[in-house]
Amino acid sequence: MRLSIHKEEALWRLSDMEEVHVQLLRQSADDASSKDSHEGPPRLFPLPVSPKEALREGEFLEDWKEYVTEELNIQFASDVGILLDDIDALEIYSSEETKMEIRYRLSIPLDHGGAWFSALNQARLQLDQQYVLHPNGEEFEPDAGPEFIGTVDPGQRFVAYLRYDFYTNIQEWIVRNIL
Repeated sequence: MRLSIHKEEALWRLSDMEEVHVQLLRQSADDASSKDSHEGPPRLFPLPVSPKEALREGEFLEDWKEYVTEELNIQFASDVGILLDDIDALEIYSSEETKMEIRYRLSIPLDHGGAWFSALNQARLQLDQQYVLHPNGEEFEPDAGPEFIGTVDPGQRFVAYLRYDFYTNIQEWIVRNIL
């Protein structure tokens, strides 16, 4: 499985992608959604005060949710939309070595780097919360027992970690080369 990422004058490219890479990128939009995870929204939209102070700050927290949280939600949705629009512009080509192998390429404007970073970060945060990828802030442990992961299916958890790691690698490249 090959994948290359490089920066050109006005854009950056994901190329030499196979179908699995394309599917992982498409999956990132679903992973970024907070609809399937009860654990994700508190991580994406933390309260600005401690739970103890929240009892005294009712009006402030209502304003926070109405203005700040809603604005963040709109921005996150916009970032995921940009990622999906870029993926919709997917190019298909044959590799140079073997004319029979289908490859995919994305050409992404440099100014979309921030949106991609945000969308992939949302996806990672949601995966981490939903599949308990880093219990207690520790490294990923493939064989973590039920005392750590509860009722999360270990097979699904491992697949979620593979997606998490894929998104992390693209984010790291974006940070080093675009942001």
